[in-house]
Amino acid sequence: MFLKKLPAISFWFIAVLYIVLLFIGPRVPDNLQKEYCVRNFEIGSVFGHSMNCDSADYMHNSSDPFRLLDKDSIRQPRPGLILLSHLISYPINFIVKKSFGLDGYPKVTSRFNNDGSKYIVNEIFHPKIIYISYLVINLFILYFSIYFFFKIFNLNLFSYKSYQNWIYWFALLIIINNTVNQFLYSPSTKLFNIFLSILTIFYSTEIYKKKKLKLELLFLFLGICMLFYLAFFIPFIIFLFLITINDKKSKISFKLFKLFYLSFIFVIPYSIWFFLIVSINGSFYVSNFENYKMVVWILDYFSANNLALTIYTLLYAYLDFFKKFFISHWFIFILILPFFIFFKKLNFDPENNIYKSVIILTIIYPLFYVLLAHRPLDIISVLIIPFSVIITEFLRNNIQKCFKLRATKIYYSLFFVPFFFWYVSKFGPYS
Repeated sequence: MFLKKLPAISFWFIAVLYIVLLFIGPRVPDNLQKEYCVRNFEIGSVFGHSMNCDSADYMHNSSDPFRLLDKDSIRQPRPGLILLSHLISYPINFIVKKSFGLDGYPKVTSRFNNDGSKYIVNEIFHPKIIYISYLVINLFILYFSIYFFFKIFNLNLFSYKSYQNWIYWFALLIIINNTVNQFLYSPSTKLFNIFLSILTIFYSTEIYKKKKLKLELLFLFLGICMLFYLAFFIPFIIFLFLITINDKKSKISFKLFKLFYLSFIFVIPYSIWFFLIVSINGSFYVSNFENYKMVVWILDYFSANNLALTIYTLLYAYLDFFKKFFISHWFIFILILPFFIFFKKLNFDPENNIYKSVIILTIIYPLFYVLLAHRPLDIISVLIIPFSVIITEFLRNNIQKCFKLRATKIYYSLFFVPFFFWYVSKFGPYS
């Protein structure tokens, strides 16, 4: 029985080992912290991290969520993660406060801005408590991402049999990637890109299969997720599109009503938050629009130039998104090489639901961030998630056509070992 469970034990041992090894640091030299927008911290002589420079603000808000109500709160459009972190900090604080000797909290301190003006900081929890709460959330994000990865292939995450076929071990790319490297130990919303990618692929395949889904609950869940991360607008758009094109029997009037109905459910959670803030402040502050001109930049660019140049700029940025991905993920060409060496008469069915789901996500995901004019490498790197799904499905459909199965297993094993240590030890990316 132990030998049968060994693949499952090995899978999770590798995942946990990678997560632990990532905490050996800091990775950025102290004199380059400002350049890479990180803050270094150390725990003992071995462990530490180069934490993203935005993380401190997330932690301050989590310790005192009333800061979200400030008129100029940068985190106001995305309160979900901060409020969740605050809530789970209570039980964490109860459990570890005495163990770590974290006394003196809550506390109020005075600090000064760069211009010399004074401001008050209210901290309900010790920063270590808040940090642990974010780490717990990030680990759960990765856990549920792996859970939905297995569900895409109709596998049970809790069954040891699901791990016995090596092709499903590409699920480890959910953990072994640039985005996790940078943000697992940095309080941030970036890991939600991984979760929404897997979630989108899973439910897209379910819609393609015309499964009876509780669409109201799904769209309400997406609406709640919008309070955590606005990129959940991506699955919202994709699901509406797929629901419409897969409903070939209903009249146009019913389709329009259905789209309106699901959209209304989707906007309810965010609308409640929006109108709450407006009732308090008289306005709703979105720093991405005010300071970074996300989306708005397109209108400004069009006004200063013309339609043709605007379209060209958008298309160039869109293609550049993929260019940067392939440059930074050159190893995927090594992963697909066995298909040309050890396989014959490969089959690629364009009607395969998983293929179609991956393709539509791969088209829409970069488009969303191109329109925002926000393309850091940690965002671009998330394309490794749909790749992990499609290569798994491709192997599943073609493994019987592999005439060198043992050689293929050895090939991927020999690739994975250096890949694991390279990725866990490599510098960055920090953006």
